[in-house]
Amino acid sequence: MQNFIISETAYLSGTDNKERHFHLGYELIYAKNADIDLSINDKIYNVKNNTLILINCFEEHSFKIISGSYDRYYVNFNRNKVNELIDNPLLISLLCSRPENFIHCFGNITNCEEIFKVFIKEFENQDNFSEDIILSYLKTLLAQIFRNNDIKIEQDTKEKSIIYDIKEYIDKNFISDIKISQLSEKFFIDKFYLSHLFKDTFGFSPKQYLILNRLSYSKQLLTKSDLSINQIAIKSGFADSNSYIRAFKKQFNITPNKYKMRCC
Repeated sequence: MQNFIISETAYLSGTDNKERHFHLGYELIYAKNADIDLSINDKIYNVKNNTLILINCFEEHSFKIISGSYDRYYVNFNRNKVNELIDNPLLISLLCSRPENFIHCFGNITNCEEIFKVFIKEFENQDNFSEDIILSYLKTLLAQIFRNNDIKIEQDTKEKSIIYDIKEYIDKNFISDIKISQLSEKFFIDKFYLSHLFKDTFGFSPKQYLILNRLSYSKQLLTKSDLSINQIAIKSGFADSNSYIRAFKKQFNITPNKYKMRCC
């Protein structure tokens, strides 16, 4: 089924550490058995057993195992699909909003392992009802987080609503020539206030978020197409191959060509 709500899911177990990386979708992890140091952007968590972890798209993360085996359920959700299907702004904020005081790890979630087993089962046996079932369990999971944890609920404002609209616009049009001044004019918001509020809400400036979208899309093209580097640069929204290569190497510490060879 194309454009499914889940992009990838698995039960993983092992003793290998993981270097810094990020994903294009919303990543949810249920750490069943764990004693790890988890790094997400500039925050470090000592994760123990029975912990639910929420990681937004583009949040760089890695982990180092302290002891034993790290056994976990992993689900990568299609962010555009989730944004489309979840209409409760509070629930969606747990997946994409990243104020400075955001906590990524949560305990005390009822039936968490069973919920992740449902995610895996429905992903592996997709039918006309799978997305509805997954969506129901995902919303239940997010609602439990609000109920069981002391999470400050910010009052929804017109400006906040506009910022979410701008994020959605970037998600859908990142290959276009988008400038902050154009976003300011289109959404009737001061460009300096736009940049401040966007970063305060999502943890990235609009420009950073735009470039990360383009780079993530380019990584898919590098591994799944035979396009040249120049073609991939243009198709991903960069002005030329030189600006693309510079941005790619700055973000991933490797050139697109070397990344392509490593993945093939």
